Amino acid sequence: ALSMGVAPSMACQVIDWAMQVHGGGGMSDDFPLAYSYTSARTLRFADGPDEVHRNAIAKLELGKYQLNPKPVEMPITRGC
Repeated sequence: ALSMGVAPSMACQVIDWAMQVHGGGGMSDDFPLAYSYTSARTLRFADGPDEVHRNAIAKLELGKYQLNPKPVEMPITRGC
């Protein structure tokens, strides 16, 4: 779950940076960046939503501490 959630997202980010560096050329057919970005973004959709992968990673990490529960004060980051 970790690699399926992180690798496609990081690939999109790196390709986006490269497109930014190349300016208008990054969007043209002169460089393979536009095609690479499209392929990487499609892979993110095919693997499933990023949120699903993040939830799976969180469950794996939290499962490590389930056998030996310790009170942990967690800040409220969403909602009321």
